[in-house]
Amino acid sequence: MQDQIKLEEQFQKHKFKYQKTIEENLSLKQEILHLKQQIEEITQKMSEKINFIKQTEQSLSKQAQDQYENTINRQLGIIEKLIVDKKELQQEQLILTNEIKSIKQINLQEIEKLQIQFQQEKQQILQKEKASRMQWEKNKTQEIRQLTVLGLEPEIQKIIKKYQEEIAQLRLQLEQ
Repeated sequence: MQDQIKLEEQFQKHKFKYQKTIEENLSLKQEILHLKQQIEEITQKMSEKINFIKQTEQSLSKQAQDQYENTINRQLGIIEKLIVDKKELQQEQLILTNEIKSIKQINLQEIEKLQIQFQQEKQQILQKEKASRMQWEKNKTQEIRQLTVLGLEPEIQKIIKKYQEEIAQLRLQLEQ
């Protein structure tokens, strides 16, 4: 009996250890289940966050891409408009250059006409001046002659008078 009591005691000890081990095992299983649930929750939350981040990244990437495409399209539009404006300005420049050339040509022709007209008028003025000078010389010559004749007339009259007196004296002398 003592063996039986010892065995019973050992059995009880082992039974108690076994129950304790089972309880610990159950407790550990519960803790493992609880940790697994937490891991699943964390994994799910991380998965949701990753999905949210991916969606946000895709959305931002799409927005950035759209923004860049809009910017590029706007800049291409500006460049195309500048090219069109440049072509228009080149056309206007060509037209204005041609107009300037034609105006210059017309002005050169007008200058040539005016130079010819100036030379003709100059010749006419010189001819008129020459004719006027000749007329003036003729008039002055005639005037000088007249003045000379008029100026000499009293002298001539004196000389004539003197000769007449001498002739009269000579006649008187001859008569005497």
